[in-house]
Amino acid sequence: MTDIAEREPRIVIVGAGPSGCFIAGALRRSLPGAQIVVIDRLPCPFGLVRYGVAADHQSTKSITRQFDRIFTREGVEFAGNVRVVREPEAGAVTLDELVDVADAVVLATGLAADRPLGVPGDDLPGVYGSGAITGLLNSHPDGEAAEDALARLGERVSIVGMGNVAIDLIRFLAKEDTDFDGSDINDAALDAYRRSQVASVDVFSRSPIELAKCDAQMIRELSQIAGLHVTLHGAVGVDTDTVADRTQKSRVEALRELAARAVPDDVRIELRLHFGARPERVVGTDRVERLLVSTGEGSRLEVAADSIISAIGFEAGPGCLAIATPDAGSGRIRPGLYRVGWLRRGPRGTIPENRADAVAVAAEIVSDFGSGAIDRVEAGTPILPEEVAVAAVSYDQWLAVDRHERESAPFGRIRAKLRSSAQMLHVARENAPAA
Repeated sequence: MTDIAEREPRIVIVGAGPSGCFIAGALRRSLPGAQIVVIDRLPCPFGLVRYGVAADHQSTKSITRQFDRIFTREGVEFAGNVRVVREPEAGAVTLDELVDVADAVVLATGLAADRPLGVPGDDLPGVYGSGAITGLLNSHPDGEAAEDALARLGERVSIVGMGNVAIDLIRFLAKEDTDFDGSDINDAALDAYRRSQVASVDVFSRSPIELAKCDAQMIRELSQIAGLHVTLHGAVGVDTDTVADRTQKSRVEALRELAARAVPDDVRIELRLHFGARPERVVGTDRVERLLVSTGEGSRLEVAADSIISAIGFEAGPGCLAIATPDAGSGRIRPGLYRVGWLRRGPRGTIPENRADAVAVAAEIVSDFGSGAIDRVEAGTPILPEEVAVAAVSYDQWLAVDRHERESAPFGRIRAKLRSSAQMLHVARENAPAA
């Protein structure tokens, strides 16, 4: 009988988004004989790439081709439609059960809940989270409740936050229908938005212009949108000659170039970018009416708003498997249990940064196997309980969903995403190749 210590490792990764896929690939390269299983609560892989990256940024979404090779050529298994929970629940597997049957478990579920504004009135109707909006535009199965929000945005929209997600929202609000050719946007959501007739967008950054969180390239994309008139307000007077950081300097220059464009002959949307502006209160009776903002040195600004979108980041939602660890620089919760990506670092960083993070945590795992720090488990028990395994979606079944979405795409779209888990499960089981 093979000694447990000599047996190839069994590793479970919870979450099939970019961090989960990156660490699966890194572990496969270091441990070519390991059994690696990536599980996800949805019937499909790719997480934030599929449902968070803007629908008109298909070049960014193309990273899924790299992930595809992990599952089709490198022997990593995918099990979708699998819920991992803390306490026993019918049809789900508990985290403790996974720890008992795998030598190492990696939590890569990210942080999916929109961070609230945290000011009085932020619970009024008409205040929305950016994740709910972008999820709907990307046909996330949990996103249909936000469709009514798009139809009720009104003429005046305020966005709090000026990171790349905020810029994604601006592009969506300002673009015309033909600008979405070649995307995978949810057309039902787009139709709902057209009923809002947004005429002005105010965006608020707590930071001065040089410290805003958006990328210069994202800002320059806005200059390609016809009918958009941009003005800058607040803490925008920095002298670029005094800005040593090249990224900050490039951002300031891009913003000023955007605002310096000639006023379009036919202005469709007024975009006002406010810097050094801190929201203090959402004002309204039965619904959002105004946003009260502090602009520094005791001055305040009241902006009329029919709706407000919070784009200030994400946090752990209900059921999140996050576990605190005293070493924030490590993915190790304890030998045999790890976390990676946003679940480890917090909701910041781009897809390439998640790749670097995954490589670092994978190295920790490999080191722990090599040092004997990980207590190995008996290999006889299946990774998933029978009732969970029967309902799981394999990667071949996902490929049937992928093929269906591409073949069903209307003119001008690269795919028509199935909008519910039930639809994906039906297609997966009816159209996947026979085993």
